[in-house]
Amino acid sequence: QEVGDGNLNLVFKIFDSAGVSRIVVKQALPYVRCVGESWPLTLDRARLEAQTLVEHYQHSPQHTVKIHHFDPELAVMVMEDLSSHRIWRGELIRNNYYPQAARQLGEYLAHTLFHTNTHNSTIDALLNQKAQVAKFINPAMCEITDDLFFNDPYQIHARNSYPAELENDVAALRDDAPLKIAVASLKHRFFSHAEALLHGDIHSGSIFVADGSLKAIDAEFGYFGPIGFDVGTAIGNLLLNFCGLPGHLGIRDAAAAREQRLTDI
Repeated sequence: QEVGDGNLNLVFKIFDSAGVSRIVVKQALPYVRCVGESWPLTLDRARLEAQTLVEHYQHSPQHTVKIHHFDPELAVMVMEDLSSHRIWRGELIRNNYYPQAARQLGEYLAHTLFHTNTHNSTIDALLNQKAQVAKFINPAMCEITDDLFFNDPYQIHARNSYPAELENDVAALRDDAPLKIAVASLKHRFFSHAEALLHGDIHSGSIFVADGSLKAIDAEFGYFGPIGFDVGTAIGNLLLNFCGLPGHLGIRDAAAAREQRLTDI
């Protein structure tokens, strides 16, 4: 059963003869799925995703999806089935609260970013880390991050989608020179500070949750970069939910949910 709802890949659930979903198979396409063949994309991202998740699983197995098999020729990854979980983004929008989720996300980030950091004391460890940095060079996906995080929002661009009522606010962002200077500084750090193996796209749409459980998925943006990028992406996504809650729940009901988001952060 094809279940993928993301922008990039095909995702299938594989059922046994009793109709029970057992494993998930994910295959990368040579283009951006949500756009089509007009936006080609390297298949090597499948290798980078598999290797990132395998590395993160070593340090945070309780919060990382388990990869059972990877086939580089087919750009196919076989992973554990998470049918008992739900995508966190949808749960946040529906105001279904998982009180442990933010703490567990913090644990995932702490363990993966600390244990893959490049600040080692011995020369042998440092050389090994340099080899790891080289293995995870990810130019195609970093280019997408560059566009979507650091470039597009601050200029007129076809990929910027927003209600016409926000035009004045969007124009104010485009005209905010101090903000754009600060963003340029963050962009420089993203490309020049190889501190740890990042997930690279750790928002609520890349996280499964259940009662007492949280699992990170979708790590094709894996890359050695500044620790603050993963932490900031996670916090920023929770802040986006904070901003959108009055539109989903109404102003009065949103107040308590907003307090939960601030507590989560």
